Amino acid sequence: MRLISHRWLDSLNKDFKYAESSKEAFENLLNRWYWLEFDVNFSKDLVPFVFHDKWLTRISNWKDNRLFKDLGWVEIKKYELQNNCHFITLDDLFQLIENEQKIWIRSALHLKSQYQEKKLLDILIKVIENNPKIIEKLFMFDVKIDTAKYLKEKKSNIKLFFSVSHEYDVQRFNNSVWWTLYTVDEAIQNKNLIAWVWLDERDRKDKYWTKKLYIDEVINWFKGVWLKTAMISPELHAKSPWLLWWEFHEDAENDKKLKQRIEEIKNLWIDFVCTDYLNYYK
Repeated sequence: MRLISHRWLDSLNKDFKYAESSKEAFENLLNRWYWLEFDVNFSKDLVPFVFHDKWLTRISNWKDNRLFKDLGWVEIKKYELQNNCHFITLDDLFQLIENEQKIWIRSALHLKSQYQEKKLLDILIKVIENNPKIIEKLFMFDVKIDTAKYLKEKKSNIKLFFSVSHEYDVQRFNNSVWWTLYTVDEAIQNKNLIAWVWLDERDRKDKYWTKKLYIDEVINWFKGVWLKTAMISPELHAKSPWLLWWEFHEDAENDKKLKQRIEEIKNLWIDFVCTDYLNYYK
């Protein structure tokens, strides 16, 4: 099992002083041999850069509510993150990853639904082509089926994965994430488009409060069709910054429950775990 740092966070590490999704955080975690997960964003002048939120709201301590899409890149890059950290363009990030000599290091690009229009996909493809070695170290997840088909037509060797949730989660959450969640059956039916699946257990709620997605049976279904599995650690839907206001994973309610669930996860035949709490999986 390899660990993927979510948004370049290392929340339990008191010595980690770098701002979320900053150039400095990326360099630190990469030097410590972690895989990385990050969100692509776009400026008004269509420069792809890395940050999770649509707005400046959270990082400005609720003093600036402007949207990134209304700001040019020159203005965005002047904005200083906490502890003297800085935003980074996708192109600069790819160069850092390409220059990393540890050949096993990989990175997962979160492609949100609102950025899956062809005009923006073409920009992403161009950035990949400007950094040709990145194709071996990069995965894109949260892609829709039509997006996957388009990207494969443009770049046949690109590695993609669907976000896969429990059927009950797909019913409740898909509208909120703009229809980027798929069931296990849907992912397997379209397995020719993907290399991995990104398992996303939103919570434990069903009518019996017993459901789990992270179990041997689910993982074995994907292993049986030669798909690797990554998963989102429960705290990402409970304690990670800037969640949907109503989302809360019960297994991350407190440290005791979270550690118990993580011990279960560590015993699964899973390939990769994306987490804010890297130390809990060691």
